[in-house]
Amino acid sequence: ISVKYNSTYGDKLITPTWAGYVFGGWYTEKYAVGANVDETKKVDANTTFSVTDDDTVLYAYWTPRTDIKVTLDVNATAATGETVTLDPTTITVTYLGEYTSLPTPTWTGHVFQGWYTLAEGGTRVNNSDTVEITDSTTLHAHWKLETYTVTLDHNNDDETPANSTKTDITVTYSMTYSDLPELTREGYTFGGWYTEKYGVNAVVDAAKKIEKTTTVNTDAERTLYAYWTYNQYTVHFDANGWGVTVPADQTFLYAVAQKLTKMPGSSTG
Repeated sequence: ISVKYNSTYGDKLITPTWAGYVFGGWYTEKYAVGANVDETKKVDANTTFSVTDDDTVLYAYWTPRTDIKVTLDVNATAATGETVTLDPTTITVTYLGEYTSLPTPTWTGHVFQGWYTLAEGGTRVNNSDTVEITDSTTLHAHWKLETYTVTLDHNNDDETPANSTKTDITVTYSMTYSDLPELTREGYTFGGWYTEKYGVNAVVDAAKKIEKTTTVNTDAERTLYAYWTYNQYTVHFDANGWGVTVPADQTFLYAVAQKLTKMPGSSTG
């Protein structure tokens, strides 16, 4: 620019721009970005040009932007009974600084995998990463389904071993209990897996039964209990050709003591 001696700079001083930085004015001394400056060496529109040399140099002074807004997209849709938490939903970062204050959101049944530049795929952004964006942007949370260990209680009190030695399975939230084993046990019929422990032949709450097709909607470790009923056997009485009247068929339950029906006219069973 050309300025007359002993006149002000006026509107000849332009305002430059530099992505990621804030222009801090013109100075007669050169300063590094963000350095402390001597305000007596600042030149503005009202400054009188009094340099006697033919030429002079003015230097732009810059500071990094400290107001870059990052919007945080939790990228989750909560189903009935689920909760999603995220606080705060925006942060402010400094150009070429670090992100530092990225929060950790939560979502029932899911594991947070980090913040990414895209809702699917993209580049992961960590707290320690250098801020290289020069304007506002959005980061997106990524998730994976949580897995849990389900303990399997065969509920047989070690009396008669069941056919399976499997004592636990791994399930995935919102998937099914597809790996539940079917058990067998001598003298008993397997009645399924329940979230509550029941005795043999007890009355059960069907709402507490877990099938292979049941959806995993509990976000915690849990125990399932095998339910058993006694096998039922029928005893048929045969006179074996003696021409006597025999009792009607009698039903017995496995492992349950029960007297035989008395013969007609007999005083003992």
